[in-house]
Amino acid sequence: MGFLTTCRRGVRVSEHLLTGGAIALALSTGHRFGWRPVWLPAVVRWWHRRLCRALELKVRVTGELAERALLVANHISWLDIHVLGGQGQIGFLSKAEVRDWPLIGWMAETAGTLFIARGGNQAGELVQQIADHIRSKGRLAIFPEGTTTDGTSIKRFHPRLFGAAGQRAAGGVDPTRRIAVRPQRSARPRCPLRRGRRFGITPAAPTQAPGA
Repeated sequence: MGFLTTCRRGVRVSEHLLTGGAIALALSTGHRFGWRPVWLPAVVRWWHRRLCRALELKVRVTGELAERALLVANHISWLDIHVLGGQGQIGFLSKAEVRDWPLIGWMAETAGTLFIARGGNQAGELVQQIADHIRSKGRLAIFPEGTTTDGTSIKRFHPRLFGAAGQRAAGGVDPTRRIAVRPQRSARPRCPLRRGRRFGITPAAPTQAPGA
């Protein structure tokens, strides 16, 4: 029974990735001619939610996400992006290496992900990009720990990622919002094809960014 479940999920995820690739190809082709459809955010959210359904993930959200804010979340696995992305129009900040990943990197770039080089001397430019994204497109989620954990503790945050929150007054951006992403019943997810997972998302009250 477990083997059949794994195979079923594998087929569904493979089909879903191919569907995403086809959509990304169409969008990439359209971008060359200056075409960026207004329904792109809705499609991105749909893609995240559909992947969660394919993996039979159970997501429980407590509270509401701010419409225009820098969302600061802990990071427990690659599934975090899809769990959060399925909750609304949310952009993400990712390490630059992801851009070079086959299919996934291309799709992430097409969906509007911002990429940052580790150790790169680009703090000022990054702050401006984050602030511009929040003002024009709404929420942007970051994982300032810079790595994944088992969800039971929080590692040191990288402060340069918070600079954009200090510009919120001029741009009408909400204060920084903390989000707790927690796996339910088990520690860090390993292979979601073998067993469905449960996640909890809890937005906290607004907080001031360092130096704001």
